[in-house]
This record gives sequence, structure tokens and C-alpha cells, in this order.
Amino acid sequence: MSLASLQARLAQPDPSFSPFFVLGDPDPDTSLAIAQAAIRGGADMLEFGLPFSDPCADGPSVQTACSRALRAGMTVDQAFEIMRTLRSASDVPFNLLVYANLVHRRGPASFVADAVAAGASSLLVPDVPPEEGTELGAACHHAGLGLVHLAGPRTTTDRITALGDAATAFLYLAGRQGITGASEAVPDETLHAIRTAAAASTVPVCVGFGLKTRRHLADVFRAGARIAIVGSALVDVLASCLDDAGSPRDVTALTDRIEQEVADRSRWSGTQGV
Repeated sequence: MSLASLQARLAQPDPSFSPFFVLGDPDPDTSLAIAQAAIRGGADMLEFGLPFSDPCADGPSVQTACSRALRAGMTVDQAFEIMRTLRSASDVPFNLLVYANLVHRRGPASFVADAVAAGASSLLVPDVPPEEGTELGAACHHAGLGLVHLAGPRTTTDRITALGDAATAFLYLAGRQGITGASEAVPDETLHAIRTAAAASTVPVCVGFGLKTRRHLADVFRAGARIAIVGSALVDVLASCLDDAGSPRDVTALTDRIEQEVADRSRWSGTQGV
């Protein structure tokens, strides 16, 4: 799935809903089955986190998911293998959320090449701002991998413009200040930030951090977001289906639940109500 194909998806009238999962959570085989269930549920895109021991932008739910995946022995190579398997049967775009240490361990050029070969469409490295990511940006440009940059609800308009100019896929706007996690409502500050970003950015605006319900999706899409990512809420659903040892009590029940949770949020477009 190339950057051009991702851009074609984002050019369609309806906005895109993207579930987020940590690859390898709770184990590699179940992780693959969960992603397949999300695709069956109608996900427009998928965002995958590569498990990392210190995911500084993520809240407790995703941190725990990373720990489960690492305990199960998940590696970057295994993550790419899951993606290749998914890509062989689906053209849904994949965005990768990866921390800098994992990228630099292989070297930006090698990591990007491997990500593209696994089927990634775009890449977000939240702890690398554009000013420090020249080599990474060049590698993405050379390989045709979309580059995503991260902004917050209090990021200035000038900075949003600069981040949008440096991105080639989309601008990821954190739906709230701080780390990831589900909220009860989308703050007015966030809705204002979405409108500002949509007007200032040269690339589509994606919103994540704190989204949970169909009402949340409705609110951010109406404010101008083109992509909405739901992560912690779905990771919590996954966790609720595990036993005390972190293993699925019933894999089929788990994947059926994920498929339904995704379908409930996917049966919506930017022009419909909730």
C-alpha cells in the first residue's frame, strides 16, 4: 500500500476511522487475528504500534499492551511479518507508530525499507521532531513512505503550518494535552485546535489521544479531522478478554468482540449523525 494509495483514500469525501493496536499484544498469533477482525469490522485504516519498553507518549493501557507484547517475545521482525500477512489479503492502509530507539537500532534507511516491504503506508515517530529527523525524512522520501508529524491542542498556528509542511502523509493532532487514553468528551480546546489545524495544515489532519465513542468521532470529523484513531478504548476491550496471566480466555470471542467494536464505529460517515 503506497503513499499515493493512502493519499487517494484521504481524498475521498468520507473521513477515515482507524483502530490502533500494539502488534504482538497479547501474543503474535492473537495479534494477527485481532487485526484481521478489525479489517472485517470495516476499519478504513489501521495504526500499529511497535512494542517498546518506554512508550513515552502513551498512557497506561497502551503501556501495559506493550509490556504484554514484549513478554510474549514480540520483535520488530515479527511485527513486520504480521503486517506482511495482513497486506497479502488487504489493501487497508497501515500507519506505524514507532519510537526513535527502534528506528535508530536498525538505522533509518533500513528501518524504512523494511517497513515499506511489510506494507506500511506511513510512519509516525513521536519523539523525533522534524528538525531532528532529516535522515528519517530523506529515507521516507526515497522509499515512498508517508511521514507523519505530531502536534498538540496548544501547538501554535505557525508551528502547525511548519509540521504540516514537513509531513507527507498527514498531521497527527493529539486530542488532548499529555499521554494517550480515553476521555468522556472531546474538549472545546481540542475542537478549536482541529479547526485551526485543518485551516493551517497543507496535509490532512488526524486526531487521536482520548477518542472512544461514535460521538467523539462525530465531533472531531465535524471540526475538520480527516482521520480519527481510537486506541486505548479498543486496547481496554482486548485486555478485558484476557485471563490473569494475560492470555485470551477465548480467542474467537475476543476477535468477535473486536470486530463488533470496530463495526460499531465504522458504520458512520462525516455527514451522518450518531
